Amino acid sequence: MANLSANCIPEDVFDMDFTRYDEFLQKRRVLMARKIRDYYMKVKACCGSNESCPDNYPAKE
Repeated sequence: MANLSANCIPEDVFDMDFTRYDEFLQKRRVLMARKIRDYYMKVKACCGSNESCPDNYPAKE
């Protein structure tokens, strides 16, 4: 399940078939938006300091 979460795939994907593809896309959009928002908030919090920066984010020198 961690792989699904890391790739913003809804956990109920295995209960879906092709007729629910639009529902899958809608749920994935929400998950992706949350992931982007959370990352942005981490970057915003570490601007001006080297603390709490996300992995692979270049910290200020």
